[in-house]
Amino acid sequence: MDAGLRRQDGIAYRPDRRIVPKNPHRVRTRLHEERDALSRFRFECRSNLNALLADVVFGSTPVLPNDWDDAGPWAELAVRLRPTDPFARLTFAATFLRGGHLAEAEREIDCALEITRACPDLRARALRNKAAAIELRHGPRAALSLVEEAARLDPFCLTTRRDLRAYRQAAT
Repeated sequence: MDAGLRRQDGIAYRPDRRIVPKNPHRVRTRLHEERDALSRFRFECRSNLNALLADVVFGSTPVLPNDWDDAGPWAELAVRLRPTDPFARLTFAATFLRGGHLAEAEREIDCALEITRACPDLRARALRNKAAAIELRHGPRAALSLVEEAARLDPFCLTTRRDLRAYRQAAT
């Protein structure tokens, strides 16, 4: 004995028209409408991403920077998103150093030094950056002690050793 519906039993299957329309042109039209709606949604998401991130992260702060070549606004964004990340702080400090804003650079480096207390190699890197800021303000002789401390914290770092040689040579 067969189970199920058979045509000879007089029961013809008809799909629900809410799911499968009778006209294939309507199916194609609906698919195009759905695709267009999805692409409009994606476009809105892309165009409003700056405003959305600014509202969520900063409140009333202006939208994200559009200049991809300027690292300063992106470094500031990284610091705001990850305030305990020493790499973000040091990058932000480097943009201040490049711009000649020494006080702001030292402030960011001091924050990085506070964050990196337990990690000698990162602390050495922050000290080297602070030495660069001190050198710009007071000369290489004033920065030498910071580089010496960095070399004591991370004696195997080639960059620190090279900086130490350069500062010693410049201080004499």
